Parts: sequence; C-alpha cells; structure tokens
Amino acid sequence: MDKKVIYLIFGISLLTLRLLFNYHSELIPGVNGGYYPLQVRILLDTGHLGFSDMPLYFYINLFFVKIASLITTIDTDNIIIHTSKIIDSISLPLLVIPLYLIDKNIFENKLPKFVLLCIVGFVTLSFSPLILTSDLQKNALAIPFMLFSVYHLFSFYCVKSRRHILLSAIFFILTGLTHFGVFSVLALILIISLILFYRRKALLPLLGVSFSVVLIVYLFDPTRVDRLLNAWNVVFEKPAILHGPVSPPDLVNYTLSYLLIGSGIYFLIKQKESFSTYDRNLMLVFLSIIFILSFPLLDIEYAKRFSLLLFIPQAMVLFILFRFFNRILRTTFCTLLILITALSVFLMTGHMKPASITQEAFQDLKNLEQHISEPEKTLIIARHGLEWWTAWQLNTKVGQDKSIDRSTVLKYKNIIKLVQLNGINSMQPNRRGAFHEPFFPTEREPFYVSDYFVATKLEKEDFERMKPPPPPRN
Repeated sequence: MDKKVIYLIFGISLLTLRLLFNYHSELIPGVNGGYYPLQVRILLDTGHLGFSDMPLYFYINLFFVKIASLITTIDTDNIIIHTSKIIDSISLPLLVIPLYLIDKNIFENKLPKFVLLCIVGFVTLSFSPLILTSDLQKNALAIPFMLFSVYHLFSFYCVKSRRHILLSAIFFILTGLTHFGVFSVLALILIISLILFYRRKALLPLLGVSFSVVLIVYLFDPTRVDRLLNAWNVVFEKPAILHGPVSPPDLVNYTLSYLLIGSGIYFLIKQKESFSTYDRNLMLVFLSIIFILSFPLLDIEYAKRFSLLLFIPQAMVLFILFRFFNRILRTTFCTLLILITALSVFLMTGHMKPASITQEAFQDLKNLEQHISEPEKTLIIARHGLEWWTAWQLNTKVGQDKSIDRSTVLKYKNIIKLVQLNGINSMQPNRRGAFHEPFFPTEREPFYVSDYFVATKLEKEDFERMKPPPPPRN
C-alpha cells in the first residue's frame, strides 16, 4: 500500500465522521454551534461581524454562501447553516496534506507502514480531532494552516529557501486571521524554534515575531490584545489539577504527553550521538510545546483549550521517537495509539455532541418575535449557548448576565431576561446544563411564558441594584 493511501483513507474517515456529527442534528451541535451561522448572517447583512473575532473563517463561509445563493432556491438561513456544517466537516481533514509533506520531506518517510498507520490514525481519529467539530469550527480550520506553516518553517531551517520562509509567513498570517488560540501555539513553536536554531542571533527575529503577533491580533480583535498581554495574571489562576475533575480525553492526553516527554528526554540523553543537530532541535521544540500545553498548573479553562491541540506536537514527537524505539517499545506505543483511537471513535460516535437546545425549543423561540417591536434596539440576556440561537431567531442583540452592568440600560430601549425551562440538551451524560440561567434580584411579571421559556422585561431599577463593577487592575 502506498503511504499516500494511508493519509487519504484516514482523511476520508475523518471527513465522514465529521459529516455524521454535524448532520445528526438539524441545528449545529455544541454550545457555540449557533455562533458561526449568526456571525456569517450578520456579516452578510451588514458587511461587518456582530462580535469582534478573527474574521477569515466567516469570510470563507460568506463566499460560499453567496455562490450557493446564486445556484439554489433554498432560503438564505438554511444555506448558511448547511455551508457552516459542510465547511466544518471538510476543514480539519485537510491536515493530512501538510502532515504527509512533513512525513515525506522533514522525516523522510522512514517509518514502517504499520507504524505510520497508527500515527496517522491517532492524528485524525483520536479524541481531539473528533471533539474539534461543530462548535469549534475556527480551531478546526486553523490547524491545517498551522501545520502548513510548521512544514515550511522547518523546511526553511533545513534548506534555507526563501520560498519556504515566505510560505511559512503566509500560513502564519492565515492562522492568525482564523483562530487566536491555535495562532498562539504556532507563535510558541516559532519562538522556541528560533531560539534553538539561531541562539543569540534569534533576538531580532523574536522581536519581529512578537510585534507581528500583537499587530495581527490588534487589527481584528483589539480586546484580545489586553488578554494576551495580561495572560500571565490569569493563566495559573485556577490550576486544572486542583479544580478538576479532569475529563477522560484530557487524562488520556496528559498520560500520553508525559510518556512522550519522558521517552524523548531519555533518548536525547542515551542516544545523543544518533541525533543530528536538526533532529535534536526538532525534538526539543515539540517536547517543549507538549510540556507547556499539558502543564498541570495551567488555569482549568486554558488547560481545556490547550489539551485539544496536544495531538499535533504529540504526533511530531512520535514521528521522531519511533525511529529510535526497539521492537518492544514500538509494539507498546502502537498498541497504545490503536487503543486511544478505537476508544475515541467508539465514545464519540456513541455520544454525539447535540445542539445546545432541542428543535422544539428552537421553534418556540420564534414565538417571541411578535412581542418585540424594535429588535434592533432590544437586548436579550440569556444563558451561554442559548444566546446565539436567540439572536438567530429574533434578530436582536444578545448577551450574558456576567457581561451586564449599570451602563447597559443606557444603550438599549428594551432589555429582556430570557430563562429556559425545558428543551436544554446536555453536552455530557447525566448533566442538564453547564451554564446558569440569567438572574436578577428583582421579581417582575413575565410577558411571555411557554413550555420552554419565560421572558421578562427588565427596568432601570433592576440595574441600579446591581453591584458596581470592580475597579480596574493597576
């Protein structure tokens, strides 16, 4: 079997599963499933995003929505949702292309086919690539861009071609325009690799990279620059190891990560002479990334996000380590990868991610429309996961109670608290919902009550009773 066929088979397998995950529900699955079509529709209607974010993914969706609208009579809302599902299903499987190029040109196709099958199966069908579906669409598209950038970056370190550094820079920018978190990991890879490959000469390139990262983020989402520059204040705020429990996928990720870190350090020391300078630097880059992304004292929210990206540096280290493993270690790690992959497919297909609300609740939301006379001057406060579909159905502004303060009342003519009674889909077995319903201390008569929702109009005094926001940090 040609090695290209291995990549093709697993790419198609991942595409098939992602289509299944996206289309098992009429709505887009996941807590943030409604966010993506909402942003695309606002962009289509107004020419700008409704919520500040990295814009590339939404413009790609918009491009295909406009093409589809020219060749079909389906209404625009349905086109947007189908486009979102299809692009999301296709995007992550594209990673097999740069992965193949990395295997062929960086690692020189040195692995036996069975070992390669285990690694590619893990990269495409383990927990993380299957979780990165539906409500994590920007992450999924950014990962192939990141891998293309990594491929050209390490090709440049090897052959010093201007073409490679130019293409790496282009994919670096594309990653930045797609997703902030993946971009941050790519920036870390670039920074660590510059230090290892260029030592003292890396100072000027590091300054250039740092400036570029901040500039790209600032141009499209200025609020994230503050978060980026102040990340050190919160990144260890609630350590995952102390504020668990750690989910089974994360536990698998951390176990594999520290096995790879331990094995990598062992072989770097014991077989020092067997490593070229290039391979040693390559190994150190990805071991460092694995250590950073799986550091046990990371804040629980950061840890969850970073854990989903661990499979990329893990795969890079596996490509290198399998060349040094003896027969017993190869068998052990291949068995481990097969078990992880099989368990991932079994569990993820057995409990596919649902939409945040049921179809019946989604339809009931539309009944609120007749009670809202000026949607453009109306703010609806709802729990996380509900707010996107509320805005989609009612064309109002939306928010969560944690982002509301006394000044909010000055910005809108009507402010509505929306509480959901029924029709909440659980993202995890035996859990009704991870996010609280909005709460205000005053009690008012609702103007809309159904089997699914209670809607109440808030008045100025409801906000006057709120605590003032804390003073800004120095």
